[in-house]
Amino acid sequence: MSEQSPIDLDQETSPIDPESPKYVRLLANLQGNILKSHGRNHAVNLFLTFDDGTGEIDPGKIDKIRRWISDFTARYVTSALRQHYETKEFKVNHITGRLFAGFYLSAEGYKALGFGADELEKFEEENLNDEIPDDVDNSPADIDVSFREGMAAGSLELKDLPPHQWEDNFRNNRIDALVLLADNEIDRLRDVTYLVSRRFEDLGVSFFRQDGEVLRDEASKEPIEHFGFRDGISQPVFIQADVDEARGENFKDWDPFAPLKLVLVPDPLIAEDDCFGSYLVYRKLEQNVKGFNEEKAKLIEKLSLKDENQERAGALIVGRFRNGTPVMLFDKEQNAKSTNLNNFNYSEADEETSTSNKCPYHAHIRRMNPRGETETPVNLEKELMRRIVRRGITYGERIDKSVEPTENVGLLFLCFQRSIPKQFGFIQTIWANTSAFLGKETSGLDPIIGRNESIQAGSPERSQKWCPVWGSSEAAERFEFKSFVTLKGGEYFFAPSLPFLRSLAEKKT
Repeated sequence: MSEQSPIDLDQETSPIDPESPKYVRLLANLQGNILKSHGRNHAVNLFLTFDDGTGEIDPGKIDKIRRWISDFTARYVTSALRQHYETKEFKVNHITGRLFAGFYLSAEGYKALGFGADELEKFEEENLNDEIPDDVDNSPADIDVSFREGMAAGSLELKDLPPHQWEDNFRNNRIDALVLLADNEIDRLRDVTYLVSRRFEDLGVSFFRQDGEVLRDEASKEPIEHFGFRDGISQPVFIQADVDEARGENFKDWDPFAPLKLVLVPDPLIAEDDCFGSYLVYRKLEQNVKGFNEEKAKLIEKLSLKDENQERAGALIVGRFRNGTPVMLFDKEQNAKSTNLNNFNYSEADEETSTSNKCPYHAHIRRMNPRGETETPVNLEKELMRRIVRRGITYGERIDKSVEPTENVGLLFLCFQRSIPKQFGFIQTIWANTSAFLGKETSGLDPIIGRNESIQAGSPERSQKWCPVWGSSEAAERFEFKSFVTLKGGEYFFAPSLPFLRSLAEKKT
């Protein structure tokens, strides 16, 4: 029997079968939650700083931390292969999987573990130099954000709140690593979190935590975010069974399939075959629910929407109705179980035909995923390679459902990608924060996450265009819907391969 050939990401252009011998090594070496969501309802995020606050780390202590990372990986960290078989077991026998765990390092974390500048240079991220031409949407030559520099360094580029305005934990702590623990069994999650936290104390590692829990609609039990809209509908999918399920019957307008190279890169610090990782963006996003709903009421009044048509205001903001029905296809909510909520695109047949009278150019999901809208100025494949793989979870307890919170609830946003500047960075700066989206007429910022403080409030460039009557060509109304999402802090990480993490016990300072 011939030895298995290494995986070449450029040659992987079809959905994968996790049980094929070809992919076993890749999946056994890869952390879970990248190619498929871990699916747990409860999560704990532990942010680690390897020193004790002094900035100095004793080499002997670092050796102990490396050994702990190796041991933690062997005991807890979930491989993509194990995740696959746990998912299969759940579907067949309804047996809940074990606790899920992931371990991720920031650039500062690699430095603290003894990796030098030469090794960090191996984390190369492609600059934006061959994508949308300047004459299409005035794109800059590159997006100045990077894993090596960290999220705080790119705050001006992203139009984020400056780091000194982030909440205390993110503002005052250098973050070296992120430990993700997730489970459906809350007691088991609590017990493991306690055990892991005690080990940090023994090692002299400081940390803080963020807890998340899936928020669900009371009627449908589907996951939603705090503004009340269905979440997680449209995701890139990589595995054949997931692709078949996501495509559904008679799909033709949108294929959710994505190749492995959308999200995977070779782990730069280990020479073994089929060792891949992924870049991770983590952002704590607070949602002002009361402010959002009050602003939505003003939009309803501005557009003179009556009775059941009032629900369309939210759909014009998000791009979907609350149950996930795309406003591109329907002017009212449809039965979500009988409708393929993902089988549509925004491709415009000619310059005389605009789809913005159904789904505005500024709508959040349109900005995040143009679905072929850039096919004319840009190769569709390049647009598809902008997509990110979202794996976030909501946070914040809402004991009294009648109270609309203004703070302390939101999303622990987490996404994987092969390149932070080409994917997350590009989407945030060029699509969300740009008033003239894809060279269209001035259409305003993304009303959910768009920020551009260089444009004066009240300026036509900030306001969006809203069509009062769905599908009508009558003149659109101007209204500035401000963002009610605030960044509280975050960081960039890399999800190393499991062989690399296990090898840390062998590396000495």
